[in-house]
Amino acid sequence: MKHYYHLICKKKEINYQIEQEKKKIHKELVKQNKTIFYLLDAAVIVAILLNIGALAITNAMVVKEEPTTAFTEVNVIAADVGGYVPHPQSFALFNMLLMKIFSYTIIILMYGYLRFFAYTQSMLNTLYLFVVMLFVMSFYDFLNNFGFYMGKMIFT
Repeated sequence: MKHYYHLICKKKEINYQIEQEKKKIHKELVKQNKTIFYLLDAAVIVAILLNIGALAITNAMVVKEEPTTAFTEVNVIAADVGGYVPHPQSFALFNMLLMKIFSYTIIILMYGYLRFFAYTQSMLNTLYLFVVMLFVMSFYDFLNNFGFYMGKMIFT
């Protein structure tokens, strides 16, 4: 029994040493690729801002398209408490809002994990791929909405 506890202690000590070595390797990787990590951080921030900009443009088009529409509340409980009119599709719209928040959370957590725990070149390549995909999708969404908005302004 004593030997078993000794092996468990040894295992914990080895795991601790492995974690310390991973941290050291990560610091060296960040030091070697400092500019790349700064650019990736900036790209993620710009991608999030582009996504928020696309959302704002979409909302501006909806408000401009239907200015006589009465405001309704998506949250059913807030509608009951505040005396507002609940939206007929409030459940679906509220679920879309929750899914958007959930997807932002997943994206930020994935980036944080890849950013702060990358200690091999393959993990760094995965981080590159993730950031490039996120940036391209957000940029495409923004350009698509911006182009549509500009077209509506020109031809309306």
